[in-house]
Amino acid sequence: MTSVPQCRRKELRVFIDPYCNGFKINYLLENLQGLRYCNIGVYRPLAVNPTICHPSKSNNARLKDSPMATAPQHVSLASMNPDVSAWVEEVAELTQPQHVHWCDGSQAEFQTLQRELIASQELLPLNPQSFPGCVLSRSDPSDVARVEHLTFVCTRNRDDAGPNNNWIDPAQAHAQMNALFAGCMKGRTLYVVPYCMGPLDSPFSRCGVEITDSAYVVLNMQLMTRMGRAALERITHDGTFVKGLHSTGDLDPKRRFIMHFPEQLLIQSFGSGYGGNALLGKKCHALRIASWQARTEGWLAEHMLIVGIENPEGET
Repeated sequence: MTSVPQCRRKELRVFIDPYCNGFKINYLLENLQGLRYCNIGVYRPLAVNPTICHPSKSNNARLKDSPMATAPQHVSLASMNPDVSAWVEEVAELTQPQHVHWCDGSQAEFQTLQRELIASQELLPLNPQSFPGCVLSRSDPSDVARVEHLTFVCTRNRDDAGPNNNWIDPAQAHAQMNALFAGCMKGRTLYVVPYCMGPLDSPFSRCGVEITDSAYVVLNMQLMTRMGRAALERITHDGTFVKGLHSTGDLDPKRRFIMHFPEQLLIQSFGSGYGGNALLGKKCHALRIASWQARTEGWLAEHMLIVGIENPEGET
């Protein structure tokens, strides 16, 4: 058994950020070097900027106040990061979309997409008195669950996929997925969704870019992650990102696959609009690809976290 380095927690603060729709936990530590045993790695001191956590500020305002901000607001998203732009062009050439939209993560963008989905009846507004601001999204009857038997980890060495995952040779998987993605977005909009899993200014966070033809995915990625311009600035700051390519395709269960290429930090998902099959920051990145990142970078990825909160009186 590996010994666990000790780290004294000086204070634990837990608060809810309404904008991010979730919990953020900040550890104030006396010894940052002792945190290597936690579910995240520490590579530089964590500087908590109170402006980043202010719930009244948008994603863009938070990062603008942070020392990581790199690009003025007038700079187009497509020109901010050459690596991301080159990959988007490569995917667009393969999938042949009618339009390409770079998501900025703004509330105006969210409201516009939501109105469009309501108009097309892909989203159904609920009773505004009982459930104000809520909508209903209904999946196709054939697309209502995870498909573990169609989910693969594609590594050069089969053993690197782990004992509990399905495996396919990467070359075979790429050939299969390229055939599915070829021309699949004709007549559709390709959405570029930069996202950050975690607080924008935290060294614990990891970032990615999901390309999708589903506006439903865009809305949910904005609810679930820090998404848009601010995330793209973080990606430019870090110099690396996980690539996620998704298309709902024709929702044919026989043409539905979720492929992970850890050595390329790449995810490809085709034929599903359901939950973790389509929102690639969830299980695909935060569990499977993050496990690979954790192993190579020297930290530990956990799908779930149990936190004990102790008050100054010693009560848990």
